[in-house]
Amino acid sequence: MLLSPFAVLTMQAAPFELPIQPLPIPRRDRAEQNAEPTEDAALRRLATCLATIASGNPAEGLGQARSWVAQEPGLAEARHCLGVALSQSGDYPAARRAFEAARSSAEPTNAAALARYGALAGNSALAAGDTEAAVALLSGAEADALATQRPDLAAEIAIDRAVALLSAGREAEAASALQYARETNAEDGQAWLLSATLSRRMNDLERAQIQIERAAALLPRDPATALEAGTIAILSGREDAARKSWQSAIDLAPQSAEAETARTYIAQIAPAAAEVQVPPPAPPQDTP
Repeated sequence: MLLSPFAVLTMQAAPFELPIQPLPIPRRDRAEQNAEPTEDAALRRLATCLATIASGNPAEGLGQARSWVAQEPGLAEARHCLGVALSQSGDYPAARRAFEAARSSAEPTNAAALARYGALAGNSALAAGDTEAAVALLSGAEADALATQRPDLAAEIAIDRAVALLSAGREAEAASALQYARETNAEDGQAWLLSATLSRRMNDLERAQIQIERAAALLPRDPATALEAGTIAILSGREDAARKSWQSAIDLAPQSAEAETARTYIAQIAPAAAEVQVPPPAPPQDTP
């Protein structure tokens, strides 16, 4: 999933200044970034190109992708790799155009490819700040996924669509999209995490608690889940639980952004009450 420039949100109900993080972005750039080698020459070249980008050398990957597109401008896989390389370089508008070109070059009967390229284009639009275009592209991608009889793919794209809808200020529609994702794939921990975050933002802390508990069961080592669990706890007045969850986020990934945020939150909580030290009994007094 492409990173999106969401502004940091604030929660007015907090008992102290709490710069609540935005909804986390649920996906990577999907499995297409790690395409498996196959007998198909285009897919083998795609896997090589994506591996170059993933290896920490996006400039080389971008060069490879551009050369490939120049050689085979009508090949979807070439446009696909170009889109990923551009997204890694932060040029999200150009990445969107590349993914849309990949979709146009894909076989019209390959609904799964249409869905995936549409979703990548939609996430690129979201990262570029064009939320309405993102909603439209992701809605189309979800419809393509449904046409493949792949409810799991449709549920995955529905999560992306929910993030776009929330960015557009359409919370009720986002909640509906997440409900569909949960009902379609109840084992997707990210759907439960996002649902908990949205419920918390909508001040439904009871529902948020149920959802974050489900997310934690599915994502036991995810620092973002621990961070959100602590946020829900502090807003529910459970300071000790909040501290424990935030500390868990730090322990799970000490160098992560979630850990840094958790440290900020913990610093705002008054230190835990020191244990009361009972003084030793006074020595007996000699009686005359």
